[in-house]
Amino acid sequence: MSAAALRILAMDNEPSVTFSLRYIFTPPRYQLTPVENGDAALARLDSGSEHYERMDVHVMFPKPFDVEALRSAVERLAA
Repeated sequence: MSAAALRILAMDNEPSVTFSLRYIFTPPRYQLTPVENGDAALARLDSGSEHYERMDVHVMFPKPFDVEALRSAVERLAA
């Protein structure tokens, strides 16, 4: 039996950023959902709250981010 995919919600107003993340976090291990703003992220999470702590968020990376640091953090969460 395979493990469930690690769900990643990528929020950025530049589509090229979330598009490039699809090449780093690929199925079937990862399920990446790109959104362009906070309202879209909240809609995806089915939450009426702006508090990310209530959304089961484990890591946030502000821009600019280091791809290797992002990959390392996600790998730790997936372990």
